[in-house]
Amino acid sequence: MDLLTTLWLMPVLGVVIVVGVIISIRRTAASIPTSSTRRWYWRAVLVLGGVVTAVRVAICWYLTYRAYSHHESLSEVPLIALLNPEYLLAPGDPATPAGMWALTAALVAGSFGGVSILALIVWRFSGVGGRNERHEGLDGAL
Repeated sequence: MDLLTTLWLMPVLGVVIVVGVIISIRRTAASIPTSSTRRWYWRAVLVLGGVVTAVRVAICWYLTYRAYSHHESLSEVPLIALLNPEYLLAPGDPATPAGMWALTAALVAGSFGGVSILALIVWRFSGVGGRNERHEGLDGAL
């Protein structure tokens, strides 16, 4: 496997794992009583977003430490792929402290935003529960 394949594989694998976990959370939320399903699901998504954010920020700071201590190597390039697209869009130079903080803020916002968008898509289009949850109370009243 060459370097280009690894660069494409790491972000795709990360997204597949996050979507798999979100689908698992959604299926678990379907077994909870209907009144608290939505609240439990979004709390679990918030925790997942925190974990994804912590991992991405830790990778960012680890790579920064390796660069400042002059121990970087080509084997760390796939880790940089996990920081995209924020790494490419963050303002400033990540080699400066201000640029590093800007990249960290961009990673936090991007991670929570990405996980939330994926969770919203799974919530909306999953076959578990779905639109019947909204009308369940009306059917029971008739």
